Amino acid sequence: MITKLFGGGTERRALRTALGLSGLGEIEELLIACRQPQTEEIRARLAGVKKVRLEEIPRRRRWDLGHLRELGRVLREFSPQVVHAWQVQDLYWAAAARPRRAGLVGSLFNSGLMDEAGRLPYPRSIYLNVGTAARFAHLMLANCQAGIDNWSRLARIPRGKFRLLPNLVVFDPPPPLDDEERRQRREELGLSPDQVVALSVARLHLPMKGQDMALRAVAELAPRHPELVLLLAGDGPSREEVEELHRRLGLGERVRLLGWVERPHELLSLADLFLLASRTEGFPNALVEAMVMGVPVVASAVGAVPEILRQGERGILAEPTPEGIARALEGMLGELSRWREVARRQAEEVGREYSSESIIPRLLELYREAAKIAGASPL
Repeated sequence: MITKLFGGGTERRALRTALGLSGLGEIEELLIACRQPQTEEIRARLAGVKKVRLEEIPRRRRWDLGHLRELGRVLREFSPQVVHAWQVQDLYWAAAARPRRAGLVGSLFNSGLMDEAGRLPYPRSIYLNVGTAARFAHLMLANCQAGIDNWSRLARIPRGKFRLLPNLVVFDPPPPLDDEERRQRREELGLSPDQVVALSVARLHLPMKGQDMALRAVAELAPRHPELVLLLAGDGPSREEVEELHRRLGLGERVRLLGWVERPHELLSLADLFLLASRTEGFPNALVEAMVMGVPVVASAVGAVPEILRQGERGILAEPTPEGIARALEGMLGELSRWREVARRQAEEVGREYSSESIIPRLLELYREAAKIAGASPL
């Protein structure tokens, strides 16, 4: 596996996947080649895991030939049957450094559009870069059907090279609260029992994450649903823009910007519903985590969301516009008791569907397929 293994969601998924693979008897040894120095926490977490070897091979500039030589040396010594590049830029390095008969797998973790409702693409240079990198891979993994459709069309990647694999979602939910504990915790946040609390957990990054649409939807609903309160958990480059829109719409305490929250799952225990208002997504782990905790969900119909919600059976799909999100929220508020029961019934099933026991064996089969295409010895 070649990755940064530090910081964002893609790297966290790589770490979780490595830990899941290490538990399989078919895996003899797993090498993680990182292009950034790792934190002591990451080193400590991997140090005690059998069969996992961590190699830090810093890349100091975009085209670092020293990095390429060292990566090639490490891969020749390790002699893998499959190399998995977790980010597009790593595909170039992996293609140049991998042993000739090793399978090469790449990953794409978004829908391929900046705005799925408006069909707004990324700059053309991105599709050229991704399409060129994908030529070197034997297989490309995508975590949503929208990603396969858009990347194959816009980056001209053959559809036959793609395989669909949902994200692995691993987390430890907090213990459930009884009614009295929940009431007390909500009171500590200034939330009354008669308020309906919607929670959104996402990086403040416009336009992609859609917090502006969430705020406009709440403003539209305020006269008809004064009980609705929205908690926005997260920070990011668009914080000032979101705060300014909050002031301009006069939302006051109806929408509360909480900033970075270290343990958002504790907030999920207090929420009546979860809101995902993105304009584009790949596979939103936060949505699945809310569902595993039995929280009703309203989510934009982007990326893997329609697949996760089974076209609206598991939650309410929203058109990714302010008006569409407002309609979906109002639909949830009108049938909240029914959706609570739906969420409670499906929680365990959703947890199993995206668990390590479900996703990791599927990934191993895809590794076997890539190795076979490349002519490597069987895994």
